[in-house]
Amino acid sequence: MPHFARNSCIAYTWNEDGDCRAVMATRSGDKCKIVKLLNAKADQDTSVAEVLAGFAKTLNAKDAAFTVASSLGPGWDMADVTMPNLPAEELRNAIAFELRKHTPLSLDKIRWGFRSTIAKQDKKQGSRTRIVYVKSDVFDKWTANVSALGQLDMVIPPAAALDPLFEEDAVTIPDSEGVNAFAPSPDGRVATLVSADDLTLDKALPGGFIKWNELESLPKEEQMAYIPAVVLAAYGLTSAAGHDTATMLPLPPGLKPRRNVFMTLCASILLAISLLALVIYAVISLQGRSSQIRALEKELKKVNAELDAIQKQIKPEKKKAIVELRKEMADVTPNIPPLPFVLLDLSKSIPSPAWLSGNFTWDEGLVKFTLEEPVTDPTLTATIDTQELLDIIEDSPYIGDVRGLKSNYDARNNKRTRDFDMNARYDSPSEAERAKQRNQQRAEAARRKAAEERKAKEEQMKEEAKQEGDTDDQTQEADAMPNNAPRSMNGPSSPRRTGFRPRSSDRRGSFNRPRNDGEGDDFGPGQPPDNNGFPQPPQQPEGINFPPAPPGAGENGNGFAPPAGDGQNGNGFAPPNFPGGMMPPAPPTDNSRNVRTR
Repeated sequence: MPHFARNSCIAYTWNEDGDCRAVMATRSGDKCKIVKLLNAKADQDTSVAEVLAGFAKTLNAKDAAFTVASSLGPGWDMADVTMPNLPAEELRNAIAFELRKHTPLSLDKIRWGFRSTIAKQDKKQGSRTRIVYVKSDVFDKWTANVSALGQLDMVIPPAAALDPLFEEDAVTIPDSEGVNAFAPSPDGRVATLVSADDLTLDKALPGGFIKWNELESLPKEEQMAYIPAVVLAAYGLTSAAGHDTATMLPLPPGLKPRRNVFMTLCASILLAISLLALVIYAVISLQGRSSQIRALEKELKKVNAELDAIQKQIKPEKKKAIVELRKEMADVTPNIPPLPFVLLDLSKSIPSPAWLSGNFTWDEGLVKFTLEEPVTDPTLTATIDTQELLDIIEDSPYIGDVRGLKSNYDARNNKRTRDFDMNARYDSPSEAERAKQRNQQRAEAARRKAAEERKAKEEQMKEEAKQEGDTDDQTQEADAMPNNAPRSMNGPSSPRRTGFRPRSSDRRGSFNRPRNDGEGDDFGPGQPPDNNGFPQPPQQPEGINFPPAPPGAGENGNGFAPPAGDGQNGNGFAPPNFPGGMMPPAPPTDNSRNVRTR
């Protein structure tokens, strides 16, 4: 269904035989209604231009919203092409280059234009464009015939105006060569000669959106003769016609519609009147405001005079109160804190990692500033809560009425900027009390947080100390060997030093100091010191059977071969092997253990 955007349109057509016709169409809802039909024939005494001028006078063409005309003779052609989406000037140059492929004539011998509203298409693929070109001499004849119309919007052949009006239907249009059926195709309209014997208005112009009215009562031949003008009239009602006027076949300057000049003049006059009215309203408003100010000044003087008169009559102790009252009345504007105080408190109030950017303005106490902060996660609105930030800034005794304006995220630099405005003013007593309460709440929250962190740290230290104690006990148990451990089959077990405590449990002296209390320790009973502080070598108890000495071993009374050095100091070690005469202690004697042989 076409979209009709105008209320009326007049279309003129003529052929080489001088047969002229005019159709006036109006919009009726979503349909096109034929309201007037005119026809006449030019002869030797009356030219086509004069006939068309008579039509325009009869139809009062100046009142029409759109006027279009065309000849039904030869000398023109059209081609559909797909053009990229370019600006207007570049598109016209590109179409001029494309036109050379479709006409054998040079561009200086033709007049051409184009329509880019013939079909809807994907913007990525470009726009479907229809090029219309006419021989220069033929176009001059066309413009001569319409020169007496006074105003004209467009000259276009009826077949070039079919789309998008009849974009899905084949349309039959009679012309000088016969009756042609223009069928839609991917490459444009394809014309085919058909017979007009069984044609009707609905078959010639399908779609069902045209109300024929008196055209249906005419003979069939007359009906077919009006079809080209009806096509142009319906096209003139669409919004596409207004769009195509800038790109279609150029008209001589004398034929351009003067209604546009009138509308432009009217719009200019209305604009001037509107501006004048605004100026007058502003002047009146200023005058009224000035009169109100003068009236207030008079009232203020009157009140001051009354206060002076009362002051002379009241007691001296109330003069101070009257002075203060007068001072408050004289202070029309509030006292604004100094800029350094405001800027210092604002800088202190902004928490890390945000900072105050250079966008800071001061306008008689009205402050605007921009806050920048790094943001690694773009889904977060900010790393600092907005309400918390507003409360912190409001706590300043020099700042009030803080408001957040807007927030922008810079993906390239991973930062967010937030704009604020506020008023530089002293806090009222209630605001100061609220600020004091908020500061106390923040201090209490900080103390609770510090106590929780200290408690968590103490518990962690206790847990670490407990783990370290368990580790020391495991180490002590691993180092302690039972006194009744059996000897190895391959020889005697390594001798253990009696009277020494492990490093981790020696609490009475150095690591190498022997115990002489005889009470024993974790490794066995104590041995009284002898032989320069060293314990005595173990004596072979009675009833204990030691394994036989290995083959080739010497006899030393216990079946074991003496160690190298053959020392005779009671412990089987030679003095030359230990410098300084320091002898290693002999293993302790433990008569409570029974050595078994396997």
